[in-house]
Amino acid sequence: MSLLAALADHPASPAAALALIHFLWQGAAVAVLLALANFGLRRATAKARYAVACAALAVLCVLPVATFARLSAREGAAPPTVLAAPGGEASAVRADVSAREASKTNPAGADALAQAAPWIVAGWLAGVGVLSLRLLGGFVAARRLTRRHVARADSVWQRRFDRLARKVGVRRAACIRLLESAAVRVPTVVGLFRPAVLIPAGIALGMPAAQLESLLAHELAHIRRRDALVGLLQAAAETLLFYHPAVWWVSACIRVERENACDDLAVAATGDAVAHARALLQLAQRRSAIAPAFTAAADGGKLWNRIARLVAPGETPARRPASGASAAVLVLGAVLALGAAARVPTPAPAPPAPPVSPAPPASPASLVPPAPPAPPAPRAAQPSKPASPPEPPEPPEPGEARPARAPSKGLLSPDNLVAFRIHGVTPEFIGEIAALGYTRSTPDQLVALRIHGVTPEYAKEMAAIFGPGQVPLDDLVALRIHGVTPESVRSLKADFGKLSPDDAVALRIHGADPEFVRGLRDAGYASLTADDAVALRIHGATPEFARALRAQGLAPLSPDDLVAFRIHGVTSEYVAAIRALGYDALDPDDLVAFRIHGVTPEWIRSTNQRAGERLSPDDLVRRRIHARRWTTDDESLKEENTP
Repeated sequence: MSLLAALADHPASPAAALALIHFLWQGAAVAVLLALANFGLRRATAKARYAVACAALAVLCVLPVATFARLSAREGAAPPTVLAAPGGEASAVRADVSAREASKTNPAGADALAQAAPWIVAGWLAGVGVLSLRLLGGFVAARRLTRRHVARADSVWQRRFDRLARKVGVRRAACIRLLESAAVRVPTVVGLFRPAVLIPAGIALGMPAAQLESLLAHELAHIRRRDALVGLLQAAAETLLFYHPAVWWVSACIRVERENACDDLAVAATGDAVAHARALLQLAQRRSAIAPAFTAAADGGKLWNRIARLVAPGETPARRPASGASAAVLVLGAVLALGAAARVPTPAPAPPAPPVSPAPPASPASLVPPAPPAPPAPRAAQPSKPASPPEPPEPPEPGEARPARAPSKGLLSPDNLVAFRIHGVTPEFIGEIAALGYTRSTPDQLVALRIHGVTPEYAKEMAAIFGPGQVPLDDLVALRIHGVTPESVRSLKADFGKLSPDDAVALRIHGADPEFVRGLRDAGYASLTADDAVALRIHGATPEFARALRAQGLAPLSPDDLVAFRIHGVTSEYVAAIRALGYDALDPDDLVAFRIHGVTPEWIRSTNQRAGERLSPDDLVRRRIHARRWTTDDESLKEENTP
């Protein structure tokens, strides 16, 4: 006998098929309730959301069983029969009316369901069989991981592992093996009763110790929570109820919250959320291939979301506990779904045709033509198909490891999130900076602001001084790095009138403070620019230097002349010595030319004596340039063999 024939003859086939059909709307209802509960629990702990998701999966498993039991109980009841009592035509008419009324109460499609039931059940059994083979293959692969290409971990790491187990709270730490494996790419837990933690061979050489300890704490958290057993029950539920997307989605929610809960335990044990986030960031580049069943890998769940959850400003692994009202949403929905399953209408079996009672012999006078047969009862209208609830998002395949993808344009990378957490770039800080007009700031700029202490108040004061939009974020950082205060900028701007952030930084770097600028103005340089002040300060042209030169009777010198004097060593003493020789009408260029070519007061005096006259400045320079040989002493240059 074929499977279809056996199912067609089996009395439980219609109930099983109908239970599978009704589970379509029941599962969708539970998924919607879980989505509402997740929204209400969005600020709760991962442990609370994990418990609610597990409760939803349990309800999904109970619903088809309860529906099947209810339908089987109804079909087992004896259907009412219509018996025609002897008594003539009136009894036959009553029997016919009863049959019609009974046929009207039967739902339409009972015959179609009876024909389709074997096919529905056979298809379900085939799917269960295929996924069972897959589940069995995962079990075999998991056992193979602990027996091939493995070796005991180094004793140093074994001691660290034992210490971590005590911190995490694992009671049977002595039964847990720490193995190095060449078959895994990320730390993985394998086994139910005698678990083993597998770490990739050589991972300790390429990962900081703090990060590896954090990953080991995560795997120990899986063992403490007995996640392998829950994962086995999940796999069984996915196998038996494989055809409903809600089952896969709820199971995916369980996996996500399971990883989040283990992250919380790992951070609580190690005390370093940033190190754990960096470890997960490295795992993003080590994503393993499809993980077999009965394993819990450290790269489970959505790594980017886990990293963001750990380092997001203002969020901590320990959040507020779930409110009782939010958790009650799912419980109440489960009760309603079970109640609906208990009241599922079932097609009553068609009653047997009433027996035809023999008609009494009629007299010839009473013979009448027989009445035409009654028309068949009209077919019941097909009930309208209820609107299907919103389909939950498509879950990933069990054990599937998707390749890590970089965040799309405009999103923060994990490195940015880690930097934000380290340096305290909070949403409030970003909002205050954006309110000042910096709406296109980059993550690196925001981090630089926090590192160098650029507060929103500082940025606001600088914008008020230089004008809105005149101080880029990079200039704000430069101003703060070099200690440019709003008070000093206001004072400098009062002296110069027009001042840019670059000018303020340059003045501060070279020490051209307001006191230096005011001293130059008192020395007669009232129209200085910021560039002039910086150049004078770089070359040491102080206000005292300018006053000393002016005291020698020189015409007002330009800032460029002061700089040239400082570069070539034209001091007030040199000018006084030159003027004492009668050269009191020299311009700044002549004095600079004298110093460039080594025209000293002693050389001028000796040259004029040999010449018998006072040579002009140009003649002195010309003779000095064309001198044959030179010797140098401590104070001056002397000429030998002059023409």
